[in-house]
Amino acid sequence: MSEKSSKLTNEQVKEVVKQCITLFEKENEIISISEHSTFYGYLSRKAWELEYIEKGDTLIHSNIIKCVEQIWKYVLEGILAPGSVKRGKDRFNYLFFPYLHLTEKGKKIIEGW
Repeated sequence: MSEKSSKLTNEQVKEVVKQCITLFEKENEIISISEHSTFYGYLSRKAWELEYIEKGDTLIHSNIIKCVEQIWKYVLEGILAPGSVKRGKDRFNYLFFPYLHLTEKGKKIIEGW
């Protein structure tokens, strides 16, 4: 594990999560924080794109936990809410947790990110 694979700062975690949420919204992707979702891979990818970790590395467990905590902060702040307003590939509406969506407040906030 490289030196850059150490713990991310709170500001780095916040930036990684913000960029992933923005990317998912821009690409019209469903935000899912389920165990097998692609969201966690995107977190690692964003971390190395931002040069917080070495390219190709994955976030260590403690960094992933900090990212999940940041996601929940956004839920508590009303930026994200449970359920997805987007239709899934199997035409099922993902109406409940672990799927998340940007609220109207969240959409306004990410415009300034």
